[in-house]
This record gives sequence, C-alpha cells and structure tokens, in this order.
Amino acid sequence: MRIILFISAIFICFLTKAQDEKVDIAKGNKFYNQNQFDKALESYAAAIGKNPANLKAVYNSGNATYRLKKYDDAVSNYKEAVNLAENKNQKAEAFHNLGNSYMKNNKLDEAIDAYKDALRLNPTDEETRYNLAYALKKKQNQDKNKKDQNKDQNKDQNKDQNKDDQENKKDENKDNKDKQDQKDQKDQNKDGNKDKKNQPSGMNPKQAEKLLNDVNKADAATKKKADKNDKDKKKKVIVNSKKDW
Repeated sequence: MRIILFISAIFICFLTKAQDEKVDIAKGNKFYNQNQFDKALESYAAAIGKNPANLKAVYNSGNATYRLKKYDDAVSNYKEAVNLAENKNQKAEAFHNLGNSYMKNNKLDEAIDAYKDALRLNPTDEETRYNLAYALKKKQNQDKNKKDQNKDQNKDQNKDQNKDDQENKKDENKDNKDKQDQKDQKDQNKDGNKDKKNQPSGMNPKQAEKLLNDVNKADAATKKKADKNDKDKKKKVIVNSKKDW
C-alpha cells in the first residue's frame, strides 16, 4: 500500500512538473507572438530549468534568441534541438534554422553544411533548397571577390615594385649622368687650366698675336745688330791683321 502511494506521488509530481513546463512554454509562445522576445525567452528558460530535455522549450528558445539577433546563442539552441529531435522532420527543421543562424553570422560554410543536412532528412523542403542555393551563390561571390582582391593586391604590389625599380633605375641613371657631368666638367676644367697656362694672362687672341709679332721683330732686330757687329769685327781683323816680320 505504501509502495503504491509512493509511486502515485511520484507520478503526480511528474504530471505537475510536465504541466508547469507546458504552461511556461505557452506563456513563452504568447510573448513571442507579441514580439516580446525577451519575456518569451524567460518563459522558455523556466521550462528548460524544469526539464532540460524539453525539445519545444529548447527549439523555441532558439527562435527567440534568433529574433533578438543573438545568433551565437541561437546556434547553441538549435544544435541542442538537433540532438533532442525525435524524428527526421524535427531534426530537419532544427538544421534549417541552424543554417539560418550561421548565415546571419556570415559563416557560409557552416550554413551550407546545415542546409545540406536538412535536405538529406527532408529532400522536399523547397525553402531549405532555396536557402542552400542562396548560400552557395553568396559563397561563390565571396570567393570570387577574394580572388579578385588578391589579384588586384598582387597587381598593385607588382606595379609598386616596377615603379620602385624604375625610380631606382632613374636615380641610378641620374647618378651616372651626374658622375659623367662631373667628369666632363673636371676634364673641361683641366683643359681650360691647360689652355690658360699656355696663354698670357689677361690677353685676347689679337693681343697675343701682336705680342708674338713684336717678339719676332725684336728677335730680327737683335739678329741684325748681331750680324753687323760680327761684320765690323771681321773688318777690323782684316784691317789690322798685318804680320810683323
């Protein structure tokens, strides 16, 4: 008799607890339909506190956190819902919403995998099929943009490198030109100094030519005078060259 009463008490407590869970979920659904997602989440959390394995409470918590844009929390709820699901349809719906949560976080690879898992369980779900196609297209565009970006980046790097090489070559040519100009200037200065050394200081070509003519005339006069002196000497010798016997 005591055993029967004990079992009855346990059964009554279980029914009461299950009833409380349903009440919490019902309250949560009411708040959810009124777009009061914070309050809905509190009610679902109360149901989960009574029974962590309550699929409806966990799944609906995922919906509420999704609406609150808490996508990481939504991912956790939907993953748990996948584990708690009792049939393919429940599991497929959890995977579908899991994919939506990943999409909101721009985790395209994870979203694509989740949609594929949903379609494996429910191949006739056109909404999931559409979301998968959308995710694949977005992934394709993302990869293309990334590839183009890397291509443009490499192109800019090569352009900058070529520009640097051209600038370095230009600078090198300029340095070589400067060196050549310095050498030419040095040679010119050397030749100029040489010419200047050979020319009388402060004279133009006409003055130099006049001076040269004057020198030649002076040399001619000197030579003429010298020849005259020699002639006179010869005359004297001849005149006075008388031998004394």
